[in-house]
Amino acid sequence: MTEDSTLMSTAVDPSNVVVAVKASPPSRLPKPVLDGAAKRRPPAKSRRRAWKLVLLVAALAALAWGFKHLVFPSPVLGLEITATVRRATLPVVVSERGELESSKSVEVRCMVEGNQNKLVKILPEGNRVKEGEVVVEFDADQIKRSLADQEVKYKQAEGKMKAAQGEYEVAKNKADTDNKKAELDVILAKLDRDKYLQGEYKVEVDDKRGALELARRDFQEAEEKLVNYRKMYRQNYLSLEQLRIKESEVLQKKYLVDRDEAKLMVLEKFTKQRQEVELTAKAEEAERAVQRAKSTGAASVDKARSELEAAEVTVRLEKTILDNWKKQLDHCIVKAPQTGILVYSKERWWDDSTRIQAGAVVHYQQPLFSLPDLTQMQMKVKIHEALVKKVQAEQKAEIRIDAYPNMVLHATVKKVATLANAEAWFDRAVKEYETIMHIDDLPTDAGLKPGMTGNVKIFVKELPDVLIVPVQAVSQQEGQHYGYVVGDKGTRRREVAVGDNNDKFVEIKSGLEEGEKVTLDARTRLAEETKARDAKGEEAVSR
Repeated sequence: MTEDSTLMSTAVDPSNVVVAVKASPPSRLPKPVLDGAAKRRPPAKSRRRAWKLVLLVAALAALAWGFKHLVFPSPVLGLEITATVRRATLPVVVSERGELESSKSVEVRCMVEGNQNKLVKILPEGNRVKEGEVVVEFDADQIKRSLADQEVKYKQAEGKMKAAQGEYEVAKNKADTDNKKAELDVILAKLDRDKYLQGEYKVEVDDKRGALELARRDFQEAEEKLVNYRKMYRQNYLSLEQLRIKESEVLQKKYLVDRDEAKLMVLEKFTKQRQEVELTAKAEEAERAVQRAKSTGAASVDKARSELEAAEVTVRLEKTILDNWKKQLDHCIVKAPQTGILVYSKERWWDDSTRIQAGAVVHYQQPLFSLPDLTQMQMKVKIHEALVKKVQAEQKAEIRIDAYPNMVLHATVKKVATLANAEAWFDRAVKEYETIMHIDDLPTDAGLKPGMTGNVKIFVKELPDVLIVPVQAVSQQEGQHYGYVVGDKGTRRREVAVGDNNDKFVEIKSGLEEGEKVTLDARTRLAEETKARDAKGEEAVSR
């Protein structure tokens, strides 16, 4: 059941309507007063003629009064337009207006970036164009200048990238050389330490020990000889001077022994330790130098790599911009993607400044034209939110195009939009859902064009053997439905339960019986009752 406005806007089926007129019987006409010269009664034929004339005038007046109140029914005047509750098959049909469009249409948009793209050449609308044919051309002077500037930037970026590549290779080679030199220094430092500890020190110790042993032997021999020299002195074989010389030689030998012992002691206790510490420190420093060389080299390489990567990114960016300018230049010439009839976009049909024409300025992604395939057409219909729940895919429909009123096309519902149409900006309260119907029997020679409008009837279902009344017989208030039943005791309101409906009749599930009479002014009656009840309530409050 739709809203009351929908219920009351449809026509009344005259085959199911009974007009009952309640009128009081006509009063008797007063007898004519006769003067003295005409006391004789007129002939019967004349009296009958007079009565016929009076009755004709009364009938015409009654017809005029009845016509007036048929057009403007009012229960107060006693006029009731009724219909009989009956059983019948109720076809549930959704009727809407729709517009033809191609089901296989290619739309072409402006791909030149910016908001000031000027058209310099277009083909006339309605032409049949072939695939690859030039349809639209844009002014490309500014794009060509930008393209030349970008080519210079790209070349400069390429030069910097090549220089960065060279610096990167140099940094890698230097880092590798420094690392190998530092590693060699470590090896040499360890060899120097091992050579001293395991070679030079041992040789030197052996030399000093050997010299010390020789000095000790010489000292021992000198002491032994001195003993003999002293015996010989006592025996007067030697003089005192000669003995003193021999004693001096022994002291000299003793000095040599002490000297060699001191040298060996210094070598073993101090020189060896100092050399070992020094050479070990040099080896460790060489190892640390290796780490520094590796870190320094890695840092230099990373820096060179970063500069190279930045240069490569710059080159790619400049190349992307260059390619984009080239694409923009290519987009300045728009060709037909397929063969078809040329139809320019009328997205903002109310604004002449946006019309696609030579000299017009368009923006990026603005629709330019479309190429509809006239051999594959469909009907686009916007279904009101109160009715869209009834419409489903694969339902059948009939289409009557306004330009060809005698042609009936058959169609099938293909798609019902999930979301309401957002184009109705002028009335946000109206929610409509776009529905697409494929035309099953499209005539190839009918001359149908996109944009033609027509009436669409979608056959939702049929309800066999149900109680129905005209939609004017039911009104709604606060979620309840009411009808007014005419009986022997007058007209009474009755609550009813309704089911599906079409534009003329509504299904009655309960509240009415077959054969009962219902008035067709339910909305007016319910409004008057509500108004009277409200007025009575206000009067009671005022008291």
